[in-house]
Amino acid sequence: MLAAAEKYFDGKRPGAMADEDLLLKAKLLVQKGEDAAELRKLDESLSFREAAFAATGELVSRRPRGPERLFAHGQSAFWVGDLHWRRADLDQANYYFGVYRAMSERVVAVKPDYPGALSETAYAKTNLGQVIIEQFGDTQSASALFADAIRIVEPEAKDTEAKRNLSLILGYQAQAVAQF
Repeated sequence: MLAAAEKYFDGKRPGAMADEDLLLKAKLLVQKGEDAAELRKLDESLSFREAAFAATGELVSRRPRGPERLFAHGQSAFWVGDLHWRRADLDQANYYFGVYRAMSERVVAVKPDYPGALSETAYAKTNLGQVIIEQFGDTQSASALFADAIRIVEPEAKDTEAKRNLSLILGYQAQAVAQF
């Protein structure tokens, strides 16, 4: 199925693609980036992830208030930032996690009930908090981000996955407070 999708998109310029195709291509690129990362081909993974980020950025430029596009762009930003974080490129991780946060917050502003947008905002704040500690040792700013994330996640933490995520954020918060 992946090969068929690659063949379909081969040679098509993102600027000339229909919105639906461009969104699908971005999802394909994210998956290819994940596959490459699992094989420890990090340069290749970064290339795919950055291409997905560019594709979703094109979608947002076409319709800046489209919640699905904003959400997809935030997810693309997360995947690029995540790889930079794994590679200890904290400047780039901070930048992309900032985009991830901004896109998640824009989705919530445009469509508050968009599935997953509020929790993604919390996760983006958590990622930023972790990078801020690593990059600047700024436990006070990180602690504020973790507290915001907890306020978002805690009321909705009903299932096992949500409770696990809340526990992780609480742990990061406790660590930051202890260091502060």
